[in-house]
Formats: sequence, structure tokens, C-alpha cells
Amino acid sequence: MTFNFNVKGLTPQDVNTSGGGETPTGGVFPKNIAGLVMCLDGEINSRSGVHDESINGMQNLVYAPYANKSSTTGCLEVLNGTPTFTGKGCKLGGTCYYPSYSHNNLSFELCLELGTAILSNKNHWIIQNTGRVSSYGGFQILINENAKAVFFQATNTSGTSTKNIKIPLTSNKVYFAVTSVLNTANSTKMYLNGEEVQPTSPTDGVASALSGVQNVSLGGINSTSTSSSTPTNSNEYPEGAFYCPNDIFYSVRQWNRILTPDEIKQNYLQDKKRFG
Repeated sequence: MTFNFNVKGLTPQDVNTSGGGETPTGGVFPKNIAGLVMCLDGEINSRSGVHDESINGMQNLVYAPYANKSSTTGCLEVLNGTPTFTGKGCKLGGTCYYPSYSHNNLSFELCLELGTAILSNKNHWIIQNTGRVSSYGGFQILINENAKAVFFQATNTSGTSTKNIKIPLTSNKVYFAVTSVLNTANSTKMYLNGEEVQPTSPTDGVASALSGVQNVSLGGINSTSTSSSTPTNSNEYPEGAFYCPNDIFYSVRQWNRILTPDEIKQNYLQDKKRFG
């Protein structure tokens, strides 16, 4: 099976914005999708546009990793462990690291199915940028089964959490989106199933804008390590800690612009049609 992006753009607005409406080149590489910096797909997991189980996870379909960079700069795509592919999804075998790019405006969309949490705190770390959020600047998305909530958290450069926002979790099949201007207070919106959901505990201050090019980790806690380790109740935060061995990832997208509610709704309907 191969995957072809709509040359008019993933969303209606893309055709009228920078880069929109151009034909993709070089395999998948949907650079015609304005503002899309990460596109991961559990079914079409390779940049050649096909399902390839020899790849240890999901390659970023938008950009190849930066050339001539070492892993310690956070610019390499590294796929660890041995994944399990289930229909249109992927159970990661470890923490995957992807390049993340400088910007203030962040939109993030994902579809995943929660499996059994491995720790007593029932946390599923979905994505981390530039480190564990309590110790570094950046952002993270996590789901906690005990709280039955999805959290978006971001920090300032001193490591202080300035955006700590949660919405209720209603299903193990999670269609989640968040938009936030990181350096602007009261700018964050969160969505489930294509619809905006009001936070149950809003704290939406001023976080640090993303700076330079750093690793983003999917499924675990980010570090410059290129290996993954399984956390335990007595040691929850080892280097490269991998929290999501039982979760199925279907799609993950990161944007450097703020998606509109109509765009998020359309993308949800497209994902829902594919993933059920």
C-alpha cells in the first residue's frame, strides 16, 4: 500500500498559504503542507510511502533528519527497539527521536489507542521536547489513567511549568489536538474528537518558545541518549525512559502554526475514517 497526500494540502487553508498546492517530491515528503514539520503514520511508516516493517518505528514523512549532525545535538531521527505493527497502527519498541524546529506557534494532533500502563502512577508519556518537562524548557503531552485526563505542559527556561492544562479523557481511542502560542499566556486550546474541550484545571502562562533544533521523543522521556530503557516504580526517569510499550500509535502530526478549529475538525474526520 502506498500513501499519497492531497496536493491541495492536508487542510483547505493550506492551498492558499506558503508552499500549498505543490506536488510532493522525493517519496512522500509532503512539503506542500504548509507548516507541517512532523508527520508520523503507523500504517505508512516509511518515507518511501509504503508500509515497511524492517524500519524500527515510524519515519518522519515530512523531512529527513538533518545531515552532518551528531545525535547529541538532537538532530537525528533515531528509532529504537523492536516495534509491533497492528493493522494500521504501531506499538513502538522504544523511544523514537525526531528533529523538532524553532517556533512559537505549536499545533499537535495525534490518534492513539491506550494499552496497559506499566507503572503504578498510570502515566503514558506521549511526547517530550528537550527533556523531562520539570527539568528543562520545552513541552510534553501525557495521559494519566488515574486522573482520566490528557495533559499539555510547557515550561520556561528555568524549568518552571507555566502551561499545565488538562482535559477529561473519555475513551481509550484518543483523538487529541492542542494548539498553543508558547510565549503567550491564555493561548492554548485543546480538542478531543475534533471538538474543543474546556480545561478542567487551566494554568496557561508564558512558556519558552522552541529554540534551535532539538530532539523530540515519542513514547518516552527525551534525552540525548540513543537507547531506550524501561522505567520502574523505583526508578521512573532513567535516560531514554520508554513509557508506552502497550500503546498503539496511528498518526502523529506537529505543526509550526496554529491550526483553526475547522482544520482540526477536518483532520479528525480524515483520521477517524482511516483508523476507526
